[in-house]
Amino acid sequence: MLKILSCLKVYFIRNSSNYLGVILTIIILPCVVFLSCYYTKTSKYKDVIAVVDSNNELTEYLNKQNIQYDLKESKPSEDELFMRKYSGLIYKAGAVYKGISYSGEKNQERLDSIINYSYEPEEILNGGYPEAFYLSLCILLIQAVINMKIFVDDRRNSIIGRMNVIGVSTYQYLFSMILFNWVTMSIPYGIANVVFNRIFFKSNLETDIKVLAICILTTGFFAIIAMGICVLATDNSSTIMIGNIIACFTAILSGMFGTVKSKELTIVSNFMPQRLCYMWAKKSLVQGNIINSFLVLICMVCLLVYVLSNMIYRKNTLYS
Repeated sequence: MLKILSCLKVYFIRNSSNYLGVILTIIILPCVVFLSCYYTKTSKYKDVIAVVDSNNELTEYLNKQNIQYDLKESKPSEDELFMRKYSGLIYKAGAVYKGISYSGEKNQERLDSIINYSYEPEEILNGGYPEAFYLSLCILLIQAVINMKIFVDDRRNSIIGRMNVIGVSTYQYLFSMILFNWVTMSIPYGIANVVFNRIFFKSNLETDIKVLAICILTTGFFAIIAMGICVLATDNSSTIMIGNIIACFTAILSGMFGTVKSKELTIVSNFMPQRLCYMWAKKSLVQGNIINSFLVLICMVCLLVYVLSNMIYRKNTLYS
């Protein structure tokens, strides 16, 4: 353990010269968390619904639920639809009301719940924070890969051989590198999430503790994934670039920037690291129990990636 801590101390000293990594960690990473929370808070449920032939009961319900709407005498015109003025329409068809969504299936479910007077905004259920957390994950794996610059420099200079001579084993070396990456990211990322969750979503102390635990475990997970990526990418001159491409690709494939409609891609999407962490965070905050099936799956992936990284790195250094 002392050898691991000694390595960790050296990494922090060396990382002070990695200006890009330091800037991303201290400035850009918290800024991304802030923008994610701000976007989620300001964009949710601000769409305007067109309502035709509304009665007093429906109008009162819309006002009570703080839903923005326009009372109209007829359905929206083609120009209004083209300009995306309304996200949906509620109109009277005979004796009942019906809804038409102009912005996807999720909004259709929202309209149906409004008509049935069973609408519950997500802010009430989970504060909207899981969605903000999901958006902030887009930069986290990129950050984790950039922090692996020290690992790439060590591999380029065959440092592992010297480490073995002074008694540091390969698994201790890799674990210390993961620990360095974990600590470097978890402190600013965790603090930023707790602070901005409290500011934007009015969280309480219990939620803050859960959010901090989620952020700490998530950064550890991403640190291990980054290690696996950099071990597989053996070309030292392009390891960071390849790692960032993979990080961006997994973020897109996870459905972070749009719904994945293909059934095959949906299955793959559910196993992307960003998606796993999002589903774990959402289930933890909604149901109140951090220890669930998603956490078990994340731990299994961590163990598998770490073991494979050790095996592959040992093999690569043996034949290099």
